[in-house]
Amino acid sequence: MSNFVQVNVISHSKNSLGSCYEHNVERLKDGEDLPHLLEECNCLGNENITFSHIVVSCGTFEENLRNFYAQQTKSNNYSDLKNSFDTLENLRLEQLKNENREDYQTKHLIEFEVGISEEKAKEYLSLGIDINEGFKQYINDLKAKFGMNTLQMSIHRDEGYIDKDNVLHHNFHGHFLVHNYNFETKKAILSNFRKKDYRQLQTLAQKSFNQVGLDFKRGLSKFQTKLKHQKRNDFILHKQNQELKILQTDLLQKNQEIKDLYTLLNSQKNQLKELRLQFKKDSNIYKMLSLNIKNLSFEEQTKREEFRQLDTKIKELKNQVQREEQIIQEDLEYANEIKSYFKTYLKENTTKSKDNKYYINNINEFYKSLVDNFYNVSNLDLKLEKLEKLKNENSILKSHLEKSKLDNQSLNEHLKKLDLLNIKIKDLIDKKDLLEEENYNLKIYLKDKNLEEDYQNFTRKLEHNFEFER
Repeated sequence: MSNFVQVNVISHSKNSLGSCYEHNVERLKDGEDLPHLLEECNCLGNENITFSHIVVSCGTFEENLRNFYAQQTKSNNYSDLKNSFDTLENLRLEQLKNENREDYQTKHLIEFEVGISEEKAKEYLSLGIDINEGFKQYINDLKAKFGMNTLQMSIHRDEGYIDKDNVLHHNFHGHFLVHNYNFETKKAILSNFRKKDYRQLQTLAQKSFNQVGLDFKRGLSKFQTKLKHQKRNDFILHKQNQELKILQTDLLQKNQEIKDLYTLLNSQKNQLKELRLQFKKDSNIYKMLSLNIKNLSFEEQTKREEFRQLDTKIKELKNQVQREEQIIQEDLEYANEIKSYFKTYLKENTTKSKDNKYYINNINEFYKSLVDNFYNVSNLDLKLEKLEKLKNENSILKSHLEKSKLDNQSLNEHLKKLDLLNIKIKDLIDKKDLLEEENYNLKIYLKDKNLEEDYQNFTRKLEHNFEFER
């Protein structure tokens, strides 16, 4: 059973505090829902904890520094997060001022993303065990080992995807926002990290979860799994890229169909407007035509809006395809660069003997530098989660495509009915024109024969008889 725990870290400037809060707590990006969220009925509940850093005393700076502590609150308010950050920032700036040091720090936040395997997490949840305790213990251990003051913890169970077999998968992970400063060493934390510190973050995560009885283990070091993961990444990225191109072609074709439809709707609407001119405004046919013109206008505007939305998605998809192609190209170039580098490295650190065998010049130095170089070239993060999100977005686009096809079938049936209506209306107009022509010929005939007065008497008599019968 898979039971890994994996840690990724990234630094932010203080200006990113709001966007981090928007993503981690509000679950939005630029004011819109995140695209990879599951439906509400499939979410397993998130948890947000803000750590309010409070200064107990109001004495000297050193006294305040010794006497601030973090109080946990289940707060979802941005103001609480901002106040907590400002408290620590003010202490940091005061410490610099007291030591006559300039403030050159540009990265004020560290964001941790701590992921755990779905299989093991669901096993614990089915037994009623709180997996969030592992994340909380990790925060305490980060404080103890690295002097990290956490501002906010957000545990997410509302992300995931549905695979091709219609099986629901959850992406269990937590986000920690940490103040990027150690008050004891008086230095920024992340910029002073060495490779072994990053490795210790992974090991510490395992120990923290194990300490509260949760059997999660750190994954293998990146230099041990780099080749396997990179080949898998290249394959998935290439496959994903091909799927995106096929989907883009489908959407382009669909967009053209929609454009043809709203052009046809516009043409039908204009034809009905021309027909309507043949009738009086108070006639039933005029009213019926007006209603159909109104319906056609609505359908046309609907299709035009659908066209615009789909056109925007096509442009976004095109950019996405280009980005994925760039990633593939960069990975290939990077792999070639690594091959070239190690070829040169081996040449410089080995000697060819007379019997055409190669010998290492200094085994200890060779081993030490080789390990260091492996760490240097193993800095590509896995993108499997991102690829699953892309697959999920593709399925949404495809379902939108299928829905549009059904809508267009219904619209085509409606257009066929309108065509039949047009034919009937044209027949009525032809009959009306014929009757008007016959009526005109009759009047000319009566006038030529001086029978107009007799005809008027005849029609009055008919009207009188009609009234009598009524």
